[in-house]
Amino acid sequence: MQGNTDFHGNIKIKDRELLEIDGIKSIAAFDEGYVLLNTDSGVISVEGEGMNIEDLSSEDGSVRVVGKINSVAFEGGSRKRGLFGVFS
Repeated sequence: MQGNTDFHGNIKIKDRELLEIDGIKSIAAFDEGYVLLNTDSGVISVEGEGMNIEDLSSEDGSVRVVGKINSVAFEGGSRKRGLFGVFS
Protein backbone atom coordinates (compact mmCIF):
# COMPACT_ATOMS: atom_id res chain seq x y z
CA MET A 1 0.00 0.00 0.00
CA GLN A 2 1.42 3.33 -1.01
CA GLY A 3 0.05 6.47 0.59
CA ASN A 4 0.77 10.15 0.58
CA THR A 5 4.53 10.72 0.51
CA ASP A 6 4.43 14.27 1.91
CA PHE A 7 5.28 14.41 5.61
CA HIS A 8 3.10 16.91 7.46
CA GLY A 9 4.92 17.39 10.71
CA ASN A 10 8.01 18.89 12.24
CA ILE A 11 11.39 17.37 12.95
CA LYS A 12 13.90 19.08 15.23
CA ILE A 13 17.38 17.75 15.98
CA LYS A 14 19.52 19.50 18.54
CA ASP A 15 23.26 18.73 18.76
CA ARG A 16 22.58 15.15 17.54
CA GLU A 17 21.47 14.38 21.12
CA LEU A 18 17.79 15.35 21.06
CA LEU A 19 15.19 14.54 18.40
CA GLU A 20 11.65 15.93 18.51
CA ILE A 21 9.07 14.88 15.92
CA ASP A 22 5.35 15.54 15.70
CA GLY A 23 2.81 14.05 13.31
CA ILE A 24 3.49 10.50 14.58
CA LYS A 25 0.68 7.93 14.46
CA SER A 26 2.45 5.11 16.32
CA ILE A 27 5.78 3.81 17.50
CA ALA A 28 6.27 0.58 15.57
CA ALA A 29 9.46 -0.49 17.39
CA PHE A 30 12.32 0.87 19.42
CA ASP A 31 15.47 -0.07 21.26
CA GLU A 32 18.68 1.78 22.15
CA GLY A 33 19.90 1.74 18.55
CA TYR A 34 16.78 1.98 16.37
CA VAL A 35 13.38 3.68 16.45
CA LEU A 36 10.59 3.14 13.87
CA LEU A 37 7.80 5.73 13.77
CA ASN A 38 4.63 5.49 11.65
CA THR A 39 3.17 8.65 10.10
CA ASP A 40 0.30 9.21 7.65
CA SER A 41 2.85 9.40 4.84
CA GLY A 42 5.15 6.51 5.72
CA VAL A 43 7.75 5.40 8.20
CA ILE A 44 10.51 7.44 9.81
CA SER A 45 13.46 5.36 10.96
CA VAL A 46 15.99 6.72 13.41
CA GLU A 47 19.35 5.08 14.07
CA GLY A 48 21.65 5.97 16.92
CA GLU A 49 23.25 4.89 20.15
CA GLY A 50 21.92 4.87 23.69
CA MET A 51 18.55 6.25 22.56
CA ASN A 52 15.57 6.46 24.90
CA ILE A 53 12.05 7.73 24.30
CA GLU A 54 11.84 10.48 26.88
CA ASP A 55 8.41 11.88 26.10
CA LEU A 56 5.46 11.03 23.89
CA SER A 57 2.04 12.56 23.50
CA SER A 58 -1.01 10.97 21.93
CA GLU A 59 -2.71 14.40 21.81
CA ASP A 60 -0.47 15.87 19.12
CA GLY A 61 1.44 12.74 18.06
CA SER A 62 4.78 14.05 19.27
CA VAL A 63 7.77 12.07 20.44
CA ARG A 64 11.08 13.10 22.00
CA VAL A 65 14.12 10.82 21.65
CA VAL A 66 17.35 11.43 23.56
CA GLY A 67 20.71 9.79 22.85
CA LYS A 68 23.21 9.95 20.01
CA ILE A 69 21.28 10.45 16.75
CA ASN A 70 23.19 9.02 13.76
CA SER A 71 20.52 9.12 11.04
CA VAL A 72 16.89 9.91 10.28
CA ALA A 73 15.36 8.38 7.14
CA PHE A 74 11.93 8.35 5.49
CA GLU A 75 10.40 5.23 3.93
CA GLY A 76 7.17 5.07 1.92
CA GLY A 77 4.19 3.07 3.16
CA SER A 78 3.59 2.11 6.77
CA ARG A 79 4.54 -0.72 9.07
CA LYS A 80 1.99 -2.72 10.95
CA ARG A 81 1.53 -1.67 14.52
CA GLY A 82 4.11 -3.51 16.58
CA LEU A 83 4.49 -4.43 20.19
CA PHE A 84 5.37 -0.85 21.11
CA GLY A 85 2.69 0.86 18.97
CA VAL A 86 1.20 3.34 21.38
CA PHE A 87 -1.01 5.64 19.34
CA SER A 88 -4.21 4.59 17.59
